[in-house]
Amino acid sequence: MRVYHWIKTVIAIPALSLAAASALTFSTAGYGATDTAMLRKLPPDVTTAINQQIKDELNGAQEYLSLASNFYAINLNGFGSWYTAQYVEELNHARMMMFFLTDKDETPAIDGIDVPTITFTTPLDAASKSLALEEIQTERINKLHDLATAMNSRDAATFLLFFITEQVQEEANFKNQVDKLTLAGDDRAALLALDKDAGLRIIPPFFMPPPAP
Repeated sequence: MRVYHWIKTVIAIPALSLAAASALTFSTAGYGATDTAMLRKLPPDVTTAINQQIKDELNGAQEYLSLASNFYAINLNGFGSWYTAQYVEELNHARMMMFFLTDKDETPAIDGIDVPTITFTTPLDAASKSLALEEIQTERINKLHDLATAMNSRDAATFLLFFITEQVQEEANFKNQVDKLTLAGDDRAALLALDKDAGLRIIPPFFMPPPAP
């Protein structure tokens, strides 16, 4: 259970006991001893929705990579680094979902990634549009969790709680950028100071789950 092990390590969720793990499966009624693989399967609608969310996360990553490239092009390297960190975070979210599906004996379906669409005139414009994108992602994650709950897919619903919490921080990060850039206005010195501050954000490592113990 690579994904659960990684979440346990990073955010200190206690390891699932055998009793708790049994609660994360569907009813065994009607299944024989040789059909245990069926118990690990997700409802098809949940699998489809998670695959769509993987694509949405990768689309978001591409948007942030495009924004980072544009900031580097105008020598606002701090913002370029900040959006690079955001790009890696979105990739990591997608990979967590991919590993969850493989842990559930499902094969992730990676469809074509869209061409980035966000353009900006100012750093404030970029931050505002990025905040709007994260608000859309929050709505998607919430709907996905609602679907998993409605389908009695407790393992998927539990897994998705991490992303619900994560979206609170994602929106807060961009709201902070919007507020600071709004205060800076047209003051170039203030903008350069914010660019320097943005460059202090640590770019996370590309996520690879550790092996299960």
